[in-house]
Amino acid sequence: MHRVGKSILLLILGLFLAGCPFMVGAGMGVGAYHVMQGDLARLYRADYDTAWEAAILTLEEMEMTVVDSNKGETSGKIKAKRFDGSPVKIIVTQKALDVTRLRVRIGAVGDTAKAERFHERFRKNVFD
Repeated sequence: MHRVGKSILLLILGLFLAGCPFMVGAGMGVGAYHVMQGDLARLYRADYDTAWEAAILTLEEMEMTVVDSNKGETSGKIKAKRFDGSPVKIIVTQKALDVTRLRVRIGAVGDTAKAERFHERFRKNVFD
């Protein structure tokens, strides 16, 4: 099976087992990700507050300006702008006690390569 096919299969399996942190964690171990409507989403083994702080730090490190943020108890959205004025949207959602999903859209229609770079920097911030 192709790598993309395996990733899609893992994502579908993860959706069916969304309430089970063990299976979500297993999906994270193989680099599960999903592109939805221009957003690049990944699951991380980190609590919601840690992920939120790491997202803010990553925006600062990548010289993106926060325009608006709304942090709820289990989900929050951050709107920012890149140096060239293009929009950035970050959605942080708690999926389980220590599992958080980070959705990133950079640009009006979504630039997967730039979103991937954001995820790489975020991963370093959340786990260091």
